[in-house]
Order: sequence, then structure tokens, then C-alpha cells
Amino acid sequence: MTHSFYFSPMQRKLWILFLVFTSFSSGAQQEKWIAISWYYPNQAYQHWLLEADSTLHFVNIYTLPDDSIDYYLNLADGYVLTGGTDISASVYDTPDPFFHCKDVDPRRDSLETLMVHKAFAKWVPVLGVCRGMQIMNVALGGTLVLDLPEQRNTMIHQISGKDIEHDVYVLEGAYFAPHFEADTFLVRSNHHQAIDLLAEGFEVQAVAEDGIIEAIWWEGPEPHPFALGLQWHPERMDPHSPGSADVRLAFLDAVRKHD
Repeated sequence: MTHSFYFSPMQRKLWILFLVFTSFSSGAQQEKWIAISWYYPNQAYQHWLLEADSTLHFVNIYTLPDDSIDYYLNLADGYVLTGGTDISASVYDTPDPFFHCKDVDPRRDSLETLMVHKAFAKWVPVLGVCRGMQIMNVALGGTLVLDLPEQRNTMIHQISGKDIEHDVYVLEGAYFAPHFEADTFLVRSNHHQAIDLLAEGFEVQAVAEDGIIEAIWWEGPEPHPFALGLQWHPERMDPHSPGSADVRLAFLDAVRKHD
């Protein structure tokens, strides 16, 4: 037996609207937003992530009005703290009599510190790159080496202010080691500062040949789904290398799981 149903014109319109709305809502649930602390002009971080997931949406926290920042940080499923200029030494209570910190930006320091604390308060996956790793460390009580050539007598992390390639070494037993899928690999760096005192709760995952900390992972005391800092630039590297592809894969997996 077959049944036929009659829909009035108004009922048909309402039914179509219902289907459109439910379809849109279902799709919206799958959309993932990533808050980026500061956009590079070439949008390198966005391109790097979009190569793995073309459905991602991004928001530039730095350019938002102050009264919109909380809204977008609460909306986001992941945070990326990008590279850039030096963090003011005043943020981590370190004297800088020789003005090693260049082009400091108090607004950016403040916004990224807020993002770190928000990431831990809301359990939002967070990836810090270069300066981003440094702000993760100082926001939670760590400090930085103000100038590597002068204070550590090492020059393998930057050449005339430009990118340089060097090896990093993953520590045996490090939590993130299985994700890298290699014990040693080449990375691209560009920095003259680095972690000095490591904030409590972070554990070193990889170092350079001169002992400088290259990767950190949050291990406690309070749990967090994903908090990784890298001193190198995965967005400027071969996208298939362990220091780029494996990081991106792990970060986006955490983003997709975020409610």
C-alpha cells in the first residue's frame, strides 16, 4: 500500500526552510575556527594548515577591537601563537640594560599572554611557534635568554637576521616523540632568544646541538589536550618533514576533537 501526502504551499515553504536550516546547522557543527595571534602578511600559517584541511576558518586576534576578543577566543577550537618580534623583558621580570629586546609590542605581549591563559582555562589546543613558544613559557612563569650569541655563544639559530637550517634532536622518552616519527631532523629557525628557565608543567621534547630548547609539551600538573611549543618554523619547511607534517597532523587532530 502506498500513501500520498498533500502539503499546502505554506507547508512546502516551511519544510524547505527546515531542510535548509538543519543542513546548515549540521555543516556548521563541523566547521572549525582557529584564532591566530598575529597574521603574517603572506598568511603562511593559514596556508600551512589549509593544505591539510581546506575547511578551516581563521581570525586575527591582534586586529580585533578589545570588546570582541573574548568572543572569538571562546569561539575558536584552536590557537596558534605565531613568530615575530621580541617579547618585552619586563613581561618576565628580567633586566635588559643593553636593549637586546627589539621592536617590542606591549599590545601583542598582552594579547598572547591572555591567549595562553585562555587556552588552559578553556582546554583549547594551542600551538606556539618561535616567539609563540617563548610567550607560552613566560606567560606561565618561565624566562628567556635575551641574546643567544652574547649570552650562550651560539649562532646556529639565525644568520644576519634571516632563516637558517639546523638539526634538532628529540629526547628519548619525550611524550611527543612518537608524533615526530624521527629522532633527528632538519628544521628552519630564525631567532636570537630562547627559553632559559622552563615554566613548571612543561617538559622539553627536543633540543638543538648546542642544547637550546627546541620543543616543549605541557605535562602537568593540570591536564591539557594539546599545548606544544616549537622554536622552529614548521610553516616555512618542507611540508612532508617530521617537524612540519607531524606537528600539523597532531594539532589539527586536537582541533577537530575540541567541542
